[in-house]
Amino acid sequence: MPCSAPWVSHQGPRRAGINALGVGGTNAHAILEEAPVRAPSEESDFPFHILCLSGQSKSALDGNSAALASYLEANPDVDLADVAYTLKQGRRGFAKRRVLVAETALQAAALLRDSDPRQVFSHDRLGDAPEVVFSFPGGGAQYAGMGRDLYETEPAFADWMDRGLDHLQAQLDYDIRALWLPPEGDEAAANAQLQKPSVQLPLIMILEYALAQLWISWGVRPTALVGHSMGENTAACLAGVMSFEDCIDLVLLRGRLFDTVPAGGMLSIALPLEEVKALIGPDLDIASVNAPSLTAVSGPQAALDALAAQLTLQEVDFQRIQIDIAAHSRMLVGILQDYGDFLRGLSLAAPQIPVISNRTGQPLTTAQATDPDYWVGQLRNTVLFSSCIESLAATPGRVFLEVGPGKALSALTQMSPAVQPAQVLSALRHPDQQIADDAYFFGIIGRLWACGVEADWDQIWGEATRHRLALPGYAFQRNRYFIAPGTQQQPEDVALPRRHDAIADWGYRPAWRQRLADCAVDIVTELGEAPQNWLLFADDCGHAAAAATQLRTAGHRVSLVHPGDTYAKLDDDSYILAPEQGRFGYGALWQI
Repeated sequence: MPCSAPWVSHQGPRRAGINALGVGGTNAHAILEEAPVRAPSEESDFPFHILCLSGQSKSALDGNSAALASYLEANPDVDLADVAYTLKQGRRGFAKRRVLVAETALQAAALLRDSDPRQVFSHDRLGDAPEVVFSFPGGGAQYAGMGRDLYETEPAFADWMDRGLDHLQAQLDYDIRALWLPPEGDEAAANAQLQKPSVQLPLIMILEYALAQLWISWGVRPTALVGHSMGENTAACLAGVMSFEDCIDLVLLRGRLFDTVPAGGMLSIALPLEEVKALIGPDLDIASVNAPSLTAVSGPQAALDALAAQLTLQEVDFQRIQIDIAAHSRMLVGILQDYGDFLRGLSLAAPQIPVISNRTGQPLTTAQATDPDYWVGQLRNTVLFSSCIESLAATPGRVFLEVGPGKALSALTQMSPAVQPAQVLSALRHPDQQIADDAYFFGIIGRLWACGVEADWDQIWGEATRHRLALPGYAFQRNRYFIAPGTQQQPEDVALPRRHDAIADWGYRPAWRQRLADCAVDIVTELGEAPQNWLLFADDCGHAAAAATQLRTAGHRVSLVHPGDTYAKLDDDSYILAPEQGRFGYGALWQI
């Protein structure tokens, strides 16, 4: 009879022998020993964790997400670090992927249930080890406190920031660190001082370079580099064209020379390059071609005002760029000699990583990289950023990582028809995003994995003991293909066909009457009488842009929403929304 008494061992682990006696000598004997007691998991180095899910199809991915949410709700005290470890190291990554960052099991479950696209990110795997492009923004993207949490938690980032700021501080008569990381409550004053080119440009360059080195230290190495305007200096520095300190000095000089340039301005026009060339007068220059249908012009304010009036009459959408310098225009001619003299004193070398040139849209050659006149022309001439992205996108499946503050270059990159929105990521949060920099950084590590790019995850696990857990299995999408036996159906009484003597009853013809949609405002007589707030969902054909121009001319406020991969606020009247991701982006939009 079986014994119900507990089996307690007093001399080491429990062991048992099993005999299997077969006919003809096919006997077997096995000795089993109980497994040792597993050591408990140790505390993680980080307070938040990256949860990685995948599936062969979207429905399977949704099923896996729902199953994990149920598990976390049922086990709120589970070690979330072990959950993250099991999902990443103990599961195979399929084509459809999803990532999120959470601190607790219940928070992770709530995020999975809500599926907010601003916090839970879904991607398609782009292939085996997709190439990564680092893109560096130029001036105007800075904000006080950018990267503060990374400075406190990431030694590689902090070391490069300290090295760069120490070198820069020796040439300044103010405390640059106090402007970069001001005390709480002083952010507005710091941001006002950061508007000055000689203050913002070297700080942005140092931050971009430190961010790039941080990503490299985490195993994310760029295959190619591209920068916008001043950002090309950072790209060249990372590629080895010039030293870190020389690049800081060059960008500082660039900013100080900008401080001496006569006041001017810039307009961003929603038209292709050739159409803009036909509109501008002799006093204006093409500053940059940012996208196939987005061109910036630069010059004196009076000429820009005249162009703005002309664009308004022609119902062309445009925006004034918040800068009082006519960048990349003939108004810079007076500073080019000093800029070139400084460059001729630098030691320039061939790039060790391909850099895409702003001037040609093609890889920077050794002759160009080592020629001071090239960099003088890069300061003065048109930025062909759209051509740069077109050249980079010729290699399919690349991931574009914006290495700098904000998301300006990400938005421009997504406008290229050759780039899918999910291929574009930003390494640093937008100032309006309420999330810690290091948590955002972990989210990008997860999103890179979702695209197929593997960072150095061993740095996440550290030396702490981690265990795999018995998490829910794969949510197979089962379909029943069995053909059930048919059943006898009672035939319905159907009226027999009969003759229609009147020819009018023999057929029918649909008739349509064209009419305009109902509108509470008479756009001919009442448009200027009662200014209102308008929200337009923009198309790619220019109809929304034309309507927005007409409404703004009449004194109305117009906000434009463009399609993209996620919700983002570009400025006070411009947004990106992912229509396929449901109500969350729309909800965020209504709260503005």
